[in-house]
Amino acid sequence: MSFHQEHHHHLLYADTNSKLSLFFHSALRAFANALVSVFLPAFILFEMSQPLWVVFAFFGIFFGIASLICIPMAKVTSRFGSKIGMVLGLLFLIPYLYCMGLLTEDPTMLWYGVIFGGIFEGLFWIPFHHDMSQVCKGKKSGQSIAFLKILMIVVTAIAPLAGGIFVDHYSAKFLLVIAAGIAAVSVIPLLLSPKDHTPANYSFKVVANRIRTNPLSKDIFIAYFGASLVWIVGSITWPLIMFTELENYTQLGLITSATTLIIIFLLHKAGKRISETRGTLLVQKIVKLEQATWAIIALTSFISIISLPLIAVLDTVRRACSSIMWTILDHTTYHESTRHKLNPVYPLFMRQFSVNISTSIYCGIFAVIFHYQNDIRLLAVSIIPMLVTIGFQRDIFDHEKKFYADFTEEVEEINVGSA
Repeated sequence: MSFHQEHHHHLLYADTNSKLSLFFHSALRAFANALVSVFLPAFILFEMSQPLWVVFAFFGIFFGIASLICIPMAKVTSRFGSKIGMVLGLLFLIPYLYCMGLLTEDPTMLWYGVIFGGIFEGLFWIPFHHDMSQVCKGKKSGQSIAFLKILMIVVTAIAPLAGGIFVDHYSAKFLLVIAAGIAAVSVIPLLLSPKDHTPANYSFKVVANRIRTNPLSKDIFIAYFGASLVWIVGSITWPLIMFTELENYTQLGLITSATTLIIIFLLHKAGKRISETRGTLLVQKIVKLEQATWAIIALTSFISIISLPLIAVLDTVRRACSSIMWTILDHTTYHESTRHKLNPVYPLFMRQFSVNISTSIYCGIFAVIFHYQNDIRLLAVSIIPMLVTIGFQRDIFDHEKKFYADFTEEVEEINVGSA
């Protein structure tokens, strides 16, 4: 299929029950997650009085479990489609959020929660991106992906502020019980949505071999390796740095919510560019800006000159860069998925396995470092490896300049691996 060929599936014109269900579910789930995600690292460190290494160990185990689960989940999705994995995943998200709500009453819930959360992460995302790749096709596919990300930003804009107010004035338990309830409701649209699926053969051996030998597959894996480290630093290190300066959950949520309109505007503009150029021109600028922003964050944090206005500016820039970069990378991966005529799950597995395994290794390394040295200023040092890997995101676009790749070798490998 030509990249420039028109296609009837387009998220901006959601006219089927399947698309509407995906929209509604995504909005509810994203809102539930956004209520708590920005506060969890600070909550573990300051409210539970746990050492810094526990924060990184929690996420290292979380994504380690997800890495193991997503391997068989790719086979399940290939055989049965996306609905079963998404529904099962959400059933584990609910107890995860509930366990997080009981942390102050029973600290052991942190480790029960990490098991539930890791299973959710491993079960849910490959099926979700399989669904997304099927509806994000055609000439305006970049705008389609950007539109869904904008929708997520809109529905969660007030969530961090609302969450901060709840934590400051009521209790984290109450907040997280509400989030678990919303996550439970989000299952309903998935159960009601129609899902057509053609079973396909799947072999982990084929995927592993392609990551090792095929340049495009290797670049997809490496690009997400860099992007996932940027994401995890933005999810753990940066919220801790912000809270150390602000010491207030409401202000932390307000900064995240207040910059949303700027992010939406930039992402909308970027979506049009991505549809036209597949991101090959935009990605170079984003990588440089992202590296400069995180370098400033690392330096100002280490020498302790960070302030509220500086936090607001840096957070806006880094969130905009991250949103645009993920849109570009997912646009590329979805496009490659649609070109896998025998099994579109292969590129999606490469994406998710890279995200899970890289964040697990990264968090594990810094859990060990912070176990022996608990100086909060070393959070700035944890940014440095990520600064290097940001550049990995450019690798995939060496191939993106060629819109029509020859997939003969790929089909032969899949047939051999499935035999």
